[in-house]
Amino acid sequence: KYMRCIGFALGLVLFASPLWADCMGEYRPTTAAEQAAWDHVSRAFPELVRVPEEYALKKSDITVSRGGRCVDGENDPIYLPVHMRFELQGEARQKLSEDLDAILAEQQEVGRKYQPRFAPLQAELENLFSSGQISDETLRRSKEINRKIEALAQQQEQELAPYEARWKRLTAKESIRVDAYFNTGTSECRGEAVEISTAMAGCIERSGDGSAHLTALLGAWRRTEDGWTAAFDRGKPSHALQTLEISISAADGMDMEGMLDWQAAAALLEAAQ
Repeated sequence: KYMRCIGFALGLVLFASPLWADCMGEYRPTTAAEQAAWDHVSRAFPELVRVPEEYALKKSDITVSRGGRCVDGENDPIYLPVHMRFELQGEARQKLSEDLDAILAEQQEVGRKYQPRFAPLQAELENLFSSGQISDETLRRSKEINRKIEALAQQQEQELAPYEARWKRLTAKESIRVDAYFNTGTSECRGEAVEISTAMAGCIERSGDGSAHLTALLGAWRRTEDGWTAAFDRGKPSHALQTLEISISAADGMDMEGMLDWQAAAALLEAAQ
């Protein structure tokens, strides 16, 4: 049911985007060891990701430069963010499109049902002002008609609400996002707490529109009033991978915890010290 995303397979594209303008401090060339860490993360992390087989990898990148980096303090750990996006494909994608088309047809049917009820009210409102003369009676009647139109619109909105909720739940299944932030310094990790092997903390935040967001913190973290802060060991070399925040966004109810090899992710940190 699940597939392993290996290296550069499935059209994996890794590229670098220098962030000169985003540096609060110095921007300097990366060392050979830091470049090796960049290469290691770019190769190794995608191998840890598993998504249902009906999803295909559409994009993967590391959004910092391999050749240069921001340095805000002495011996800051190199920051390496990895972003991956998967999209529904094949028969599953076709089925989703058909289900969405069916919802759209039902919504249009609701609109057709209400249109004959809106039409006479709108026509009467236009006729009231067609002469260009506005009297107190014209204003009184126009307010009355507008109240009727607003009440009718609320009824229509209430009838459409279940279709809109179904639409959101279905569209949440269109894609999966997996983001990994190596050597990130802070995290909020909001929502319902979950137990994840090898993780310092885990949480799931549900949006209410059919999607959910899983966050897991691995490595050296400490709890603060505002969330979590990295407990970096400044004595370690700058290429050492000390913290990792993993973020997975998918449809609520999917097995997001099963989309990553958590033991291997922890080992990835330990091996790069």
